Amino acid sequence: MANTNSYPAGEQPVDYTTSGEAEARQESGGLQILPEGLDAMAPGAALGAVLETVDLSRLTGYDTVMVLRAQQRQASHYQARLHEAMVEVAHAVSATTAERSSRPNRFAADEIAAALTCCRRKAESELARALWLKGKRPAAPSFQSGYVDCEHACADAPRADSRPVRPRGYVDDHG
Repeated sequence: MANTNSYPAGEQPVDYTTSGEAEARQESGGLQILPEGLDAMAPGAALGAVLETVDLSRLTGYDTVMVLRAQQRQASHYQARLHEAMVEVAHAVSATTAERSSRPNRFAADEIAAALTCCRRKAESELARALWLKGKRPAAPSFQSGYVDCEHACADAPRADSRPVRPRGYVDDHG
């Protein structure tokens, strides 16, 4: 689901980890100046490093909005990675091998609930969403790149195809 090398079509990634511009700098008067091209940075480790250096109280209003967009891009990126991990847990054959099955296992929601310290129902819901998103390849590039969050990726689906995939062994009490 996630692609750490994603960036908007037609744009080249900027390597902020080696360019010396990986952090926002202070200007006289107390304002903080954001690195050039922050709005075009692909989500991932480099963007995370830049965002960690930002003091929101020292930004102009415009720059605060730019950071807000970057934070959402980064959050969407991590959300895609979280869903990718859930799908891998669902397809794992055992705890000691890297072998995967073609179908989700029936205890996946229990494993996810334990790992995320949430209830089974929440884990089932998130796993169903993750499996559904994995099957929606046309929406996946935008979601993976961090330019569309999970909620919008789900909302953009046609209504007739919006029923989430249920893990094998899932019992629907309302159907």
